Amino acid sequence: MKKIVITALIFVLAAGLQAQSTESSPATPATPSIPAAPSLEKSDTVKVDTVVIEVGKSSILFIIRDKKDLEKLQTYDLNKIVDDLQLRLDPEAQQQVIIAADTLTEMEEPEVSNTEFSYEKPRGLRHYFNIDLGFNNYLGPDGFPDESNAPYTVRPWGSWYVALGSVNEAYLSRGVSLQFGANLSWYNFKFQNDAMYVIREADGVDFVENPEMLDANFKKSKLTVAYINASLVPVFHFGRKKYRDGWRVWDHGPQAGFRLGAGAYAGYRIGSYSKVKYSMDGTEKRKDHDSFYLENFRYGVRVQLGFGDTDIFFNYDLNNLFQEGNGPELNAFSFGIIF
Repeated sequence: MKKIVITALIFVLAAGLQAQSTESSPATPATPSIPAAPSLEKSDTVKVDTVVIEVGKSSILFIIRDKKDLEKLQTYDLNKIVDDLQLRLDPEAQQQVIIAADTLTEMEEPEVSNTEFSYEKPRGLRHYFNIDLGFNNYLGPDGFPDESNAPYTVRPWGSWYVALGSVNEAYLSRGVSLQFGANLSWYNFKFQNDAMYVIREADGVDFVENPEMLDANFKKSKLTVAYINASLVPVFHFGRKKYRDGWRVWDHGPQAGFRLGAGAYAGYRIGSYSKVKYSMDGTEKRKDHDSFYLENFRYGVRVQLGFGDTDIFFNYDLNNLFQEGNGPELNAFSFGIIF
């Protein structure tokens, strides 16, 4: 039905132009659904013809200055244009939409307008549920422990860091926001030596192999530490992400552009244990819950980088993992992706 109406419209416009060019043919009669408006003169030499379509309380105005424009008009999907306009019009506002043949040709290559698609600072708080997933390790005074063949050297692959948290974001300006929240995090230090035991002695923590299980086939040994944390990270947003969909230009605001955040966090240890998995007459596991002279508090700096829908993080603990004098001097760190 829509194609029939459009075909009839083009036929009426062509007839009107033919009448103007000959100046002797009778005027095109108006129909109830597509009334023809009087011809308008733009200048002394260029004449135009107009057709107004009344649709309820709205009007669509076609301005034709050349018969060749009718051929161009046939290449446009007017139904799609009307559907797209419905997404942009304010249903409570009274607006007028004018579709002109001499301007339709420009819709194939629209210009990105900063005023037409303006962005305003989001109001209120935005809430996210974040999952930090990545790796963890630690650094000593001389670098990584494997450089000195320390018994507590960890595997880079398999030492997982996981955090589950609730984050709120408040925009301070168009390009600056503040993220704050709390999470639960787990360090998993998987030792390079699968037979390594973490033992709490009277004078400190020790890392040894069990001499009574030399015939066992060890598969995994790790130290897990859990914390509850609070963080505060200012984020700076640079640029905005825009893309074209047909003749529309969508602006996603600064959240979709490049962003950089740097802040701080603090946490309290809520649990820790060592776990050894081995095989000797069947697979067995040994798990020991203990403090292992670990520091109860942690604090550090956090850096975030993001673009579009992807964010990465880096955490570095400024305090030692173990209590001073009761364990090796190590500063833990973690990095990965934010989901």
